[in-house]
Amino acid sequence: MKTSQAYAFLSLALLGEACLLPGEASGGHIARRQDITGSNTGIAIGTGDRFEGGKKFPRGLGSQPDGTNLETLLNVNEIKSAVHGLVEEYGIDSIEYFESPYKTYQNASLFGAKVGGSGNCSDAYRVYFNAAIHARERGASDNIVYFISDLLYANKHGEGLAFGGRTYSNCDVRRALSTGIVFTPLSNPDGVAYDQATHSCWRKNRNPAASGGDPDAVGIDLNRNFDFLFDFLEDFAPSVGPNVASENPRAQTYHGASAFSEPETKSIKWVMDEHKEVRWFMDIHSYIGVVLYNWGSDENQLRKPYMSFLNESYDAVRGLMPDTPSDNGIYGEYIPSSDWSEKVFAAMRMGNAMDAAVGRHYEVQQSAYLYPTSGASDDYAYSRHFADPSLGKIHGFTVEFGFGNNEASCPFYPTPDQYHQNLLETSAGFMEYLLAASEIGVGEAASCFRHDSIPAAVSALISLDARTGLFTVDAGEDAEATITLPSLATYATVVFLHCTGDFLDTAQPGALRGYVQSGGGFVGVHAAASGLREDDWYGELVGAHFDQHPPPEEGVCIVEDPEHFITRRDGAHGKNSVEDADQIRKRWTDECYNFLSHPRDNKNLHILARGGPSAFEGGTMGDDHPLAWCQEFDGGRSFYMGRVTRLNNIGGNNENTDR
Repeated sequence: MKTSQAYAFLSLALLGEACLLPGEASGGHIARRQDITGSNTGIAIGTGDRFEGGKKFPRGLGSQPDGTNLETLLNVNEIKSAVHGLVEEYGIDSIEYFESPYKTYQNASLFGAKVGGSGNCSDAYRVYFNAAIHARERGASDNIVYFISDLLYANKHGEGLAFGGRTYSNCDVRRALSTGIVFTPLSNPDGVAYDQATHSCWRKNRNPAASGGDPDAVGIDLNRNFDFLFDFLEDFAPSVGPNVASENPRAQTYHGASAFSEPETKSIKWVMDEHKEVRWFMDIHSYIGVVLYNWGSDENQLRKPYMSFLNESYDAVRGLMPDTPSDNGIYGEYIPSSDWSEKVFAAMRMGNAMDAAVGRHYEVQQSAYLYPTSGASDDYAYSRHFADPSLGKIHGFTVEFGFGNNEASCPFYPTPDQYHQNLLETSAGFMEYLLAASEIGVGEAASCFRHDSIPAAVSALISLDARTGLFTVDAGEDAEATITLPSLATYATVVFLHCTGDFLDTAQPGALRGYVQSGGGFVGVHAAASGLREDDWYGELVGAHFDQHPPPEEGVCIVEDPEHFITRRDGAHGKNSVEDADQIRKRWTDECYNFLSHPRDNKNLHILARGGPSAFEGGTMGDDHPLAWCQEFDGGRSFYMGRVTRLNNIGGNNENTDR
């Protein structure tokens, strides 16, 4: 016997009809409840476009005063308009819109966006949220759109967020965004449009291919159309298979002609394929108040790797819960122990946060205890790396938000009060999910980020070369070819210009160290302090490791040592006076780095410039905020400047050509 059987019985009894109405799960052959009247007793659907095609941007409840009323549900057009509004407000550096290459039956595109992470290439994004795969589950799209809106607003303004009884700091916001988020807020656009127009409690998409002209047989259950145990009648025990999906087009769980037969599910797969480093997946559903984690095919087991969905010899017993040892019906879906514990940890964090938001209790459990399923998105996401080891592991989760509308209309249509409660609960849950993912791990840091200021900084160095004739600049981005002892030995100084992440391989830090110890010079500019975070020697070479920074803001720079050869030049910029610094103020807006350790505590550093008193609204280092310094270090010499926009101030009439 497997563990948790008593829990399994309890969960099946309490939660067996999530996502499905009474009668829709039994045998899968009931098309729809017959008491759906076509009326809407839930929150009203918005009319027009409150975001004016992207000219206005959304804000969620977390960044607005307690009790804010959003009044109406987002209509289909507003969901896309909201995403465009976020792009217009926060810019492509903060959020990037995309569309999949597949068109739905009604010629709609599945669209989405990506935010945060360590850059603007696909490898920077590690968490994927999908919403509205079941058309009638109203508020799913709103939940993710307004949550992303809150993250971007709080990040831009240096604020925290409050979701009812759950609050988060701005540091939490930055950590959440650092995971890199991809989201598709409307993965069933045809179905949602139809449901909003008819109030018919419509679940499936609108593909009529198998309907034979029967309006009740239109559509495929998209969450049975993924390539995971798709041939359910063969893959599950005979007593289980007919309940996990259906081959009857009239059924709410009709799985379609083949796995990924639908453009909607192809699009979700495309998002995973395009963003190869995604490691966490969340599918957003309603309504039963539960957070679910893999697997959904049978109870988990961690001792027998050969006992898995890939092994056809277990097809006759898969899905039996509880097992029947007397009939040789023992089966459990294999999951590595570490994966299981990580899923439970993240799901519990999410469930507890949702509980705290408005006081309603969310269950947390393995998906199979709800009811066994085939072809579901979360199991497909997790199964990919088992079926093809070249693909990355994606932890799969589903949240069933809300607790249903007890009015006579479709119970998936939340009342206005329920709608706002759902927004608070899911936002708190999503935030905790991202923070848990950040703690557990989202994979190796992406190496794709390229700082926007690199071209301007390279131009400034070349300009200094031309103006002074003191040196020659070779600029390149091939670290593998450049950071070797023979190559570095040909240069007096190496400049790391906005190098972030782990940009050197295992041998290259040793080459850099050997170069410096042989008397080589090092210049680090701005984001160079955020590179090689685990390398203590590199942190000492730079002088301090980057912690975080507020949004770009206007600043005051005070030169502490105007006689040093780095800062000495003709004109007023070398004068150490607040008055002259004020003259610079109008020309200087920049990211003011906060460091993990205070540079002033490093007695080897010679501070050249600092920020003026109370100059940095988002500063964490007090009024004494060093911006640039130099040092003799480990046989060589090092100079670091934290400012981007005044690089061409360096080296005016410098006569010390040896340095």
